[in-house]
Parts: sequence; structure tokens; C-alpha cells
Amino acid sequence: MFLVLICAIMICATVSPAEAVMFCGDSIVGEGDSKADVVRECGQPFMKSTPKYNYRKRRGRRTTSDGNTWYYNQGEGSSMKVLKFSNGRLQKIENSNKRGW
Repeated sequence: MFLVLICAIMICATVSPAEAVMFCGDSIVGEGDSKADVVRECGQPFMKSTPKYNYRKRRGRRTTSDGNTWYYNQGEGSSMKVLKFSNGRLQKIENSNKRGW
């Protein structure tokens, strides 16, 4: 029982909730926000990916995803933030392996 408790604590410690939000000055954006909300709070991104329409077959039906990815430069020495959108909503915030300037 003690071993299970230790494993649960270790798993919780490795999950990083800090990546679920991004700070933009005094504002915060998070998963589920619209593109308009992100632009209003953070301004235009440093770079945007070209929208791609991915057709995936899911249970016999074809679905589309806009697949937009935005990049925000967080300043010198900080990791760039990668924001991934699907159907106009922020789905994921990741740290890039590239540093800002």
C-alpha cells in the first residue's frame, strides 16, 4: 500500500500544469480559449503555421481539423511557446526547444 502511495505521488509530481496556461504580461490564456481571446490578451504571434486540412477517417466518417500552430516569443532566454489550435480553440500549449530573443 505504501508503495502505491509513493508511486501516485511521483506521478503527480511529474505532471506539469504550468504548460496548460501561458502568461502574456498581466493576462493569462489557457486551453479552451478562442483564437480571438489569445490575440486580444497576447497580441499577434511571432509566427503562424500554414493551416492544413487533415482528413482522418474516424468510424467511417471523414473529419477535418484546421491544425493551426502559433508561436510566441517569450523573450531572451525563455523557451518559445507553441500554441496548437483545433477548430478555433486552443487545444495545447507546449514549450519549444528553441529560445526566444
